[in-house]
Amino acid sequence: MSLLAFKIAVVADLHYSSGCPLPVRRGEYAHIFLARVVHRLNHIIKPDVLLVMGDCLDVPQAADAKERLETLKSILDKAECPVIAVPGNHDPEPDVFYEVMERPAPVVDIGPVRFLTFLDPEEPGYNAVRLPQDLQRMRKAREGHSGPVVFLQHVPVFPSGLTKCPYGYTNIDEIIEIMDEYAITLSIGGHYHRGTELVHHNRSSYLAVKALCEDPFEFCVITIDDDGISAMNHSLKMPAHLGLIDRHVHSEYAYCGEDMDMEVSVELAELFGLAGLVFTEHSSHLYYGRDPAWRQGFSPTYPGMPGRMPQYWQSAKPFLSDSVQVGLEVDYDFHGRPVLLEEDRKRSQLLVGAVHFLPASMRRPVDVERLADEYMATLAKLMPDGMHVLAHPFRIFRRSGVETPDRLYEPMVRLLKEHKVAAELNFHTNSPDPEFFRMCIDAGVKISFGSDAHAQYEVGEFAQHLQLLSDCGFDGDLKEILL
Repeated sequence: MSLLAFKIAVVADLHYSSGCPLPVRRGEYAHIFLARVVHRLNHIIKPDVLLVMGDCLDVPQAADAKERLETLKSILDKAECPVIAVPGNHDPEPDVFYEVMERPAPVVDIGPVRFLTFLDPEEPGYNAVRLPQDLQRMRKAREGHSGPVVFLQHVPVFPSGLTKCPYGYTNIDEIIEIMDEYAITLSIGGHYHRGTELVHHNRSSYLAVKALCEDPFEFCVITIDDDGISAMNHSLKMPAHLGLIDRHVHSEYAYCGEDMDMEVSVELAELFGLAGLVFTEHSSHLYYGRDPAWRQGFSPTYPGMPGRMPQYWQSAKPFLSDSVQVGLEVDYDFHGRPVLLEEDRKRSQLLVGAVHFLPASMRRPVDVERLADEYMATLAKLMPDGMHVLAHPFRIFRRSGVETPDRLYEPMVRLLKEHKVAAELNFHTNSPDPEFFRMCIDAGVKISFGSDAHAQYEVGEFAQHLQLLSDCGFDGDLKEILL
């Protein structure tokens, strides 16, 4: 039987809490880390299963323990693949844990791979023991199944002397004997925060996954195929040597934001390896109330201006530094006019011009040709208006449910180049075309990385951005093409 590549994503040791006693554990951001993992899995890696290997929480007896578990479960529910979770020694007792998390069946078959979970009692020294009934389950794991078999438990299983992991099982020799006798494919654990490489012994493989809550905030992707087993760690951090800057981050002032907070964004930018970030809030959200003109085309002089704009500048002031700037995502109205007062233009360190709605985008069915004409006419006014970056080029077509006419790529590139405006690479509710950005690179148009973060997990999440540049065929120095 030929085995196609089967991908297993694994996270371990989130230690979600209000603040861990050990500073190295950033458990206060565990929910953000997990959301970032799930986002990357859904959009890039697309695994066949996601495993959660315990210690979801840091303090199981905390008054908010169940609420925190529910938060993590709500994030896991967004994974576009099956999820299997096992509790760790920092989690509530299994019966309480599985009041929130879904309890896996004794045997879980997903495609060609069989999974068994073990809830082994803790022993002194943060070790564990496998009980007789579970040893018997190990012996029966292969019944009726000739494909790969994977065992899951929080405390990692390793043959004696094979790794430097200080944790293990008091009856490890009996466990390994069964692994060998029944040719169990793989055993996966967490618990040991440093993690291990994938190690092999006879016909079985063993792995301890790194702690997600500790720098560099990694998860693991295991691939099983006809060539064997491989494992690769994926960091939530961006490579620091790239010096990436997120030039499109929203704030608590965005009506469409989820959990944004400037202070948290600044800290996450550092944790995620960014060289800097720029807050660029919607100008319309700052000048207007939640309703008045968001879908009617705006007006540069709507009654009530300047609204919350002064509070925005004041809120950003404490965070300004060499690596943190503040600007605006400037909305353009149906007549191609910027929703922007001159005093705020002058205060902005970066201006990101944006077209969110046009008359043709509001009508159904959408007339693509009319929308194309309106969009390019608006851009002809936006480009020479002092904007540094064009936000999410062509996203208005995707949001209108129609294909982007690629005939617009060449005139768009000409406009960008003529007016020295950078093209923003942005995946927020967007699917940018590599061909357009290849044309920008060839023409010398600068690229601006923007997360367009409306939720904290999105800040500086540039895995898709880097992948698209690779898809463009670009393999040079990013500093040559980025703004």
